Amino acid sequence: MIGSFRTQALHAALDGMRGSADPWVLVGLMIAALNAQNVRVDGDSNAHYPQRRPSRRLVAAAGLFQDGEMALDEALLRGAAVDVLKAVLSCEKNATNSGDWGVLVGHIVKADDHLPVMADEDFLKTLSKSGITKAIKAEGILPRNTGKEMRRALMDHVGQGIWVHPAARFQVDVAALNATFAEALAPPSGADDDDGELEHDDDIDPEDDVDAGARTDGPGTDDPAATGIELDEVTDTPTDLAADQGDEVPHGRAESPAPPSQTPEEFLRTHVEFVGFS
Repeated sequence: MIGSFRTQALHAALDGMRGSADPWVLVGLMIAALNAQNVRVDGDSNAHYPQRRPSRRLVAAAGLFQDGEMALDEALLRGAAVDVLKAVLSCEKNATNSGDWGVLVGHIVKADDHLPVMADEDFLKTLSKSGITKAIKAEGILPRNTGKEMRRALMDHVGQGIWVHPAARFQVDVAALNATFAEALAPPSGADDDDGELEHDDDIDPEDDVDAGARTDGPGTDDPAATGIELDEVTDTPTDLAADQGDEVPHGRAESPAPPSQTPEEFLRTHVEFVGFS
């Protein structure tokens, strides 16, 4: 309960900052939050054999939160924020990939302006023949017989200019991005409440759950004692219903042969004798 109380208090304090928070305070708090133990950032372990070093996020935070207080120095905050962003964001094709968000940030900060020239042998050799063919066609160059000839044709065409492979640019799929935002901002459906649980759960009587479980063989309880119903030890049938079960046919099931008829005295004598000698 203490954890819940503290979380509620923390969130209430953050809500109170919505209209008046200093942007630099929020930057610092974001840096702190990205160091939380419930946050995992692949690629920021900063491990170097044979000695493991602290993550780059922690190094950035260490210079910002000395003695348990946050340094409200704009230059320090800017530097720490940039260091944390660099630690988190990646466009590598592995587990560290930040995906569309990395591309979006790159687009915002104009990372295209910092891409290197790619019209050189080292990069072009990494392209397949179909890849280099597509690249030179985009530049208006006719295909050649071999990949080597096409690489040379592209490099001659570019000369001292800058050529960047289209796949390397930070191009945002605006339609897909807006669709993602529309889904996130759409009001919740009427079937679910804010917690993702069915509405009117509070109206269900716990005793009804037990009865429903008993009727449908669904969730409830497997303990006969918990239901207050005494089961027949031979058939697991409530003793007050065992005599009548032959008269009822469950819907959708084939009718089973009715048990031999017994008088009440015969029924009781049978069960009393069984209980007495078992």
